Amino acid sequence: MEEKTPYLLCRDQLNKNGYKNYETYYILERKENGNHHYFALVGDTHDPDLMISLEFDDSGLNHIADVPWWEFFVDYCLLDKLEEKYEIVYMSIAAHYNVWCMIDEWRDDFKHYDGLQKYLSYCQKIILLKMLCKFI
Repeated sequence: MEEKTPYLLCRDQLNKNGYKNYETYYILERKENGNHHYFALVGDTHDPDLMISLEFDDSGLNHIADVPWWEFFVDYCLLDKLEEKYEIVYMSIAAHYNVWCMIDEWRDDFKHYDGLQKYLSYCQKIILLKMLCKFI
């Protein structure tokens, strides 16, 4: 049997917990002692201001929480996690756009500079990989 991707594991958790109309913005993964720990931010497809965060692992859902739109700030909802040894395993194009807009507007207010550098390195790597794939 094929192992499920983090995206499919997240979809399973959303469906099981009554969030079928939610889309995944991003999924972060931290590997620890052979286990996979995930953090995901998702939003309602009909009302993007309705967001929740999910924390789950290989065995299932550990925690779910509302994320009010006025409390969402990329520094504390993404960059801090990247500093905690999480890696991006999925991010939608819309989420990238929103993160870049926040970076442009709030860059002087960020506290998690190492997380910001990790995110920028991730973006650079993905762009280079896509460019290289065109030539292979």
